[in-house]
Order: sequence, then C-alpha cells, then structure tokens
Amino acid sequence: GFNTDVVGFSDDLRETAAFDPGGCTALVLGAGGAAAAVVVALQQAGAEHVVLCNRTDSHALKMAASMNVQSCVFQEDALRDVRPDLVINATSCGLALKSGDEGWDEAVGFFGQLPVADWSQPTAYDLIYTPRQTAFLSRFDRMGCPTHHGLGMLVRQGAMSFQLWTGVPRKRVLPTMEEIVSS
Repeated sequence: GFNTDVVGFSDDLRETAAFDPGGCTALVLGAGGAAAAVVVALQQAGAEHVVLCNRTDSHALKMAASMNVQSCVFQEDALRDVRPDLVINATSCGLALKSGDEGWDEAVGFFGQLPVADWSQPTAYDLIYTPRQTAFLSRFDRMGCPTHHGLGMLVRQGAMSFQLWTGVPRKRVLPTMEEIVSS
C-alpha cells in the first residue's frame, strides 16, 4: 500500500501556498492519520519544530512521542508560546459546515481558542476542502493571515494515486485534475 497524503500535502504547501516549511515552526492540530502524514511531510521538508495539539491531550502526547515531535495542550496560554509560522488543521472540526449551518458556531468557538493575534501572521492550511472557507480559515482570515484549503492536497493525492496505478507521471495529469475540480 501507499500513502499519498504526504506527497499531496507537501506538494500543495509548496506549489499552491508557496510556503517552504524548511526551518519553520509548525503547529499541527489533530492526532489522527492525516495529522501523522502532515508531520512526516514537515519532517521530510526540514521543519525545525513540529508541535502536535489535539482536543484530547493524551492522543497528541502519544503520537508526538512516537513521531519524535513536541506536543502541546489545547489551551490558549500553552498555544501562545508555540509561535508557529504554519498552522495546519488536520481535525474534522468544521468538515462540510458552512456559515449558518448547525455546528458552525461550535467550530468557530473551537478555533476561536487559538491565540492567532499573539502570533506573527502564520500561514493557515486546512486539510478540509469542502467548504473552501472553513471555520478554521475564517479565524485566520479575520486576522489577515495567508490561508489555504485542502483541495490542492486532494488533487495532488489523486494525481499521485493515478501515477501509482498507471505509471503516468503525476505532473502530466495534474493540470487536468485541477481543471476538473475548479469548474
């Protein structure tokens, strides 16, 4: 088997978000499989500090120990000290919710705990791709931070999967895939 999450995230972060994670401090929200792929991508890219944070502290602590990164409790004071250059939402919080939907206010409240105003304009990347404007991204948009949704990651994962199955180079099919999802 193959995991295309690492390549999908890494390529999209560099190509679409124009963010090079080498030497950065990254805060990864979540402690599931997608978060693990993001951590691997960041480690491979040479991120200086990777900090995992999850609503359930014990999950973040366990994953962080197994991946040789730091963990942080999901509390404003602890998060303030992280001072990330990059914040990645690898949770399901806000998935498929639009402003006005039931659950939107809860997601806004959850991400409202992030001390974004105390950080220096970090880039925010949400693995969620629908809707394109998530509660997470809204939080960072309000603070004037650069934001990116996960559709580019999804497309790059698809292109990598296509390459693995067919042998056709992913760079050759990527423009067609991007055109299809943007229409």
